[in-house]
Amino acid sequence: MSLDDEASSILGRAVAIHKYEDIGRDIPLYDGLCLLTCGVDLTAADVIYPDRVCSQTRGQATIENIRIENDNVYSEISFADINVNTRNVVVRYPALSDDVYYRVTSIVSKPTTETGTFQVEFDNANACARRISGNYLSSTGGEQMNRPDEFGAAGPAIAGGIVGRMNPNLASDGKTPLGEVDETKPAKGTSQISCYLRATANAGDNAIGGEALIIQNIGTKEVDLQAKLTHGATMAGLSYSFHFHDYGDLRLLSPPDGDNRRVGYIYKEGQADDILTLKTLEIPAGQTKTYILEKYTLPDGISGVDEYVGRSLTIHSGPTKESPTVSYGVCGIGNPDSIEKFFTTTELKLKPKASNAAALGLSVASVLALFFW
Repeated sequence: MSLDDEASSILGRAVAIHKYEDIGRDIPLYDGLCLLTCGVDLTAADVIYPDRVCSQTRGQATIENIRIENDNVYSEISFADINVNTRNVVVRYPALSDDVYYRVTSIVSKPTTETGTFQVEFDNANACARRISGNYLSSTGGEQMNRPDEFGAAGPAIAGGIVGRMNPNLASDGKTPLGEVDETKPAKGTSQISCYLRATANAGDNAIGGEALIIQNIGTKEVDLQAKLTHGATMAGLSYSFHFHDYGDLRLLSPPDGDNRRVGYIYKEGQADDILTLKTLEIPAGQTKTYILEKYTLPDGISGVDEYVGRSLTIHSGPTKESPTVSYGVCGIGNPDSIEKFFTTTELKLKPKASNAAALGLSVASVLALFFW
């Protein structure tokens, strides 16, 4: 990973903390154990097996049912080579399945002879992660199968953010950079940028937030800006300053200055090669949601929109840049599916006349025409 190499840069990518440990994409377990405890199937009762109760983490195992896991490969280990300090231990419960192994956090005690029983501490939370994240296929009377989990089996994300460009200047600098050069580079060829804006804590009646997409049409210098913003009714009918800043550094100034962040100058302010010519948002009267669709042509000398990755996009409380900032967001690399799921028009609702087939056919044709227009 790097921040200055176009082949391996993490600039603009999402970083997340997930609820569970990532145990790999392939989920090899389905054993019917602890379904209720893990929240997988609320209609099922927990199945209680000898020495393996969901509410207890302690269990027992003999040496023939203990393996060492390495890259999803389970290897046997001799009695002499295993002790309380051994790591990467998994234990099989043969009465349930010869192919199901449970991860062990530690070996509590080792027996004095090879025929004795080890006391182990099971990783129950991880076992739940496998069941919650796994998607299983089954058929009546058929063998249950597993399929890969594209999200890595770590469960839902409980925190997330975008890797932005950090302001390299003084902690008190939110407006006036001192000349340090930003040499970060996003992945080469980025053509879609996604920004999620959040209102500041002191925005008050000017609280505004939402999503923005900047999309360069492949093979052209044409760029679309789409935005979907939610705001208070008191903001309707007015104009608000809207622009990029040098950095995606959302730390508060030190010493604090309201909700101002270390975002630096307005990016390319007044320069001919600034792609964002829209500098003010016009919010229609009577609205609490605003949809924007603007089109641009990249200026001479600019080949793509990737230089805006990792920078911050802001909305101010008035029509000038001197107005307090009321919404910040960092722009990351857009998901290619984003444009297909991003609507800049109000929801279309139809009420077809079931008694008139011809009219119904015309309605469907009209709908298709709208979607493919």
